[in-house]
Amino acid sequence: MAHYCDTVGIDLGTTRSCVAVWDGTQVHVIANESGDNTTPSWVCYPDLKQRRVGKAAERAGTKYASSVIYHSKRLIGCRYGEKVIQDAANLRWPFRVVDQGDGGAAIQITVAGQPKIVTPEEVGAGILSYLKKVAEEFIGRPVKKAVITVPAYFNDSQRQATRDAGRIAGLEVKRIINEPTAAALAFGVLDSHSMGTKNLLVFDFGGGTLDVTIMQIEANSMNFLVRATDGDTRLGGEDIDARLVDHFLDVFQKHTGVDLGNAKESDKKKKALAKLRAAAAQLKIDLSRMTESDICLDELYQDETLEAKMTRDEFESLVGDLLERVRLPVMRALEKVHGGMKAEDIDQVLLVGGSSRIPKVQQILQEMFPNKELCRRINPDEAIAVGAAMDGSHQYQMVDVVPRALGVATANHEDPSRQFTTIIIPACSPIPEGGLIVTSSFGTSRDNQTGADIEICEGEERYFDENTHLGEFELSGLPQRGRGEITINVTMSVDKDGILTVTGTAEGTDIKKDISVRANKGRMSEDTIRRLQTENEEYEKYNTRDP
Repeated sequence: MAHYCDTVGIDLGTTRSCVAVWDGTQVHVIANESGDNTTPSWVCYPDLKQRRVGKAAERAGTKYASSVIYHSKRLIGCRYGEKVIQDAANLRWPFRVVDQGDGGAAIQITVAGQPKIVTPEEVGAGILSYLKKVAEEFIGRPVKKAVITVPAYFNDSQRQATRDAGRIAGLEVKRIINEPTAAALAFGVLDSHSMGTKNLLVFDFGGGTLDVTIMQIEANSMNFLVRATDGDTRLGGEDIDARLVDHFLDVFQKHTGVDLGNAKESDKKKKALAKLRAAAAQLKIDLSRMTESDICLDELYQDETLEAKMTRDEFESLVGDLLERVRLPVMRALEKVHGGMKAEDIDQVLLVGGSSRIPKVQQILQEMFPNKELCRRINPDEAIAVGAAMDGSHQYQMVDVVPRALGVATANHEDPSRQFTTIIIPACSPIPEGGLIVTSSFGTSRDNQTGADIEICEGEERYFDENTHLGEFELSGLPQRGRGEITINVTMSVDKDGILTVTGTAEGTDIKKDISVRANKGRMSEDTIRRLQTENEEYEKYNTRDP
């Protein structure tokens, strides 16, 4: 009888999600009730008591077009005013993205004729609860622990929000692991017969994000060292789908005079748009296998039918600018490696994520890495969950990096209205098993200064306000001295999940203050998490699942 690890690995994806478990000798990717190894990352609320997840929610999306949510990963941990939220308007979602009242992004749907506000964490928790149940039925006992993956370029807030989603689902999140790192773990085991050290570039092009990670793998000892990472959190398969949808909306309007683009005006238009979106996504998949495909949607709207063909060349022309954007993160990742790295230094390129199947993407990568193998030996849809399950088994040694630089605001005496950024932890700094701790010292910026505001950011821009603001705190009660005579030490600590804690102390005094950015930027209080845990349990009682 197999002895399954008590920690499962979960790939919480933008478009599809997956769960896997280690049995002591190998990883099992766990099929859902439909027999599929991946589950659509969809949630639907048909009424006030029910919550459908996965394929059941996807099917219900046509009937309950105003009550369905997908792509919520693109919103998790984001503030309403962020550019990624504004860009989302181009994706023609059937729901509205709103400010939940504290600046965080939330989702507004209509349930039983009434508006309902749902946070991205709640949606993520619904998907995680479903996968937890799938795993429990396979293993034969309750599942309480999980390793959950996130894009390597997720910031601190997005990581904490993902952890909160796991807690709402009733999971103890043992670790948050970067998706490309998880994929490399899966690849490393498959390629464990190789000897020596390899430089592996993981190209993870999924539904919502692109991640590029360069790793060094010592195959014979199964040690994994992340050298650099980069990415684009606003580029994924859904952006390609949206471009196709826009194209076919124009085709439909030219032939019928009907504008489906303003789908939020009516449920019928929302339902038509849902059908078109599904057909466009399938067309994209078809054109990765064939050189020509078509769309035929009978009675798409008011007895009007949409029929259209598209060749692969036409597809590549339509979305070519999106596909070309994959080059820049690859080049930046190579530049970030300490001492620099050239394309010829890469031994293999590992393709992960469904969008990596697009032939034009593979052509671009082959141009960038001539005579190098594009590795397709692992299932790009399952590799991340496999690696997460392996990480949960603690069988391998892996050192990840801080994806973005971390710093603080410092005075700009020439223009006090615009503070400078001083980097404390550079991007791609390795995180050892016990965490990364770095201290920098600063002098007071003016005479008789009695307090110091410590403002924290992610990013490498010269001016502080051009980076992502993470949090702030004040050291008060400083003794009055001349400018620079009081030394303030700022210590940043990053744990293995990439979660940041910052401590400030004034030398020669007892003044000390710290801030867990994890607590500060996680938008949910403990009371809110407990309330949502209870609501999640109630939904599970009525949950309609696959098939």
